[in-house]
Amino acid sequence: MGEPREGATADIKIARWKIDQVALRKLRQAYQVALISLLRKEEVNVSMARLSAVLARLRDFCHSEPSHFWWQETTVFVDGLPHDVVALDADSVAVLRLIEGEIKGFIDAHAQGLDWQATATVMAKLQASLGAGQPLSEVDQIGAQDVPTLLQRLEAQIHTSSQSGGRRLDDMRICLEALQNAAYQTSLYEMGDLCLIFSEVLAVVSADELAQEQTQTDLFDWLERLSTSYNEVS
Repeated sequence: MGEPREGATADIKIARWKIDQVALRKLRQAYQVALISLLRKEEVNVSMARLSAVLARLRDFCHSEPSHFWWQETTVFVDGLPHDVVALDADSVAVLRLIEGEIKGFIDAHAQGLDWQATATVMAKLQASLGAGQPLSEVDQIGAQDVPTLLQRLEAQIHTSSQSGGRRLDDMRICLEALQNAAYQTSLYEMGDLCLIFSEVLAVVSADELAQEQTQTDLFDWLERLSTSYNEVS
């Protein structure tokens, strides 16, 4: 078999880049169509499902990048919205519009081969809508000093989980993933392993089970294990 021609690797990269650009532009178009349909109060349930699907595709596209967490949060945000246009408040609609602008910014950055991060204003509005604290889209940059913050956040989420159902369940999964990353990045391997096991436990918990007393007890037991593991090395 002959040697690959010179520049073949570069050609492949360019071809993949072009395919990605086409796919990303189609995702933005799909988001725009769904958003316009929602604003016109047409097929609200279908429009919301399409918005969520686009954001989930962007999350998966960025699976190994820091922006993965941002798209995960936007997906959680949309999934938590009421599928009734009458119940949608103006702030939520404003965030949906801003997300469309972030999709454009992400595509433009990708086209230029640049790193991308959501604008601070949009991140703040999204977090205010989610009712959470520190944006998890920045978790790839956090150090050991942020582990206590994430533990506090997880504790607050567990405290409110019995009333918040599936939305809070998603929040806890995101927070655990961030905590696991922070632990491994700072050589807290035992804690990171505990986060991984806890995530597997959460994966089989349903929204209905969150209201059960035994489930709440189990969640707080896991939180205590994580806290103990951190305190032993801090």
